[in-house]
Amino acid sequence: MGLLDFLKKKKKLSPKSVNFARLIKNLCMTSGISIPTQLKITKNIAHDFIDNKNHDISKFVFMEHNSAKQYLIQNGMNELDAEIFLNIIQSNRDTFLAI
Repeated sequence: MGLLDFLKKKKKLSPKSVNFARLIKNLCMTSGISIPTQLKITKNIAHDFIDNKNHDISKFVFMEHNSAKQYLIQNGMNELDAEIFLNIIQSNRDTFLAI
């Protein structure tokens, strides 16, 4: 059983959240962001933006840069990792919006 399958079963993530996690995993592979940090942020974004009926991923993707960076820092990322993560999100905006 893969890590994403485990998360899906144990954490009750939606299929959209699992697809988001897979995309993050693939795009961040060479970013230097640690896997535990990727998983933590992915889980938080999934909870706050994807699996939340009042929000969707576009709210995060189109969030003002400093606000998004602050959100990531508050959820456990350091400043450099937050910048890298946001650059990945912005560079692949259309892919994230298609989830």
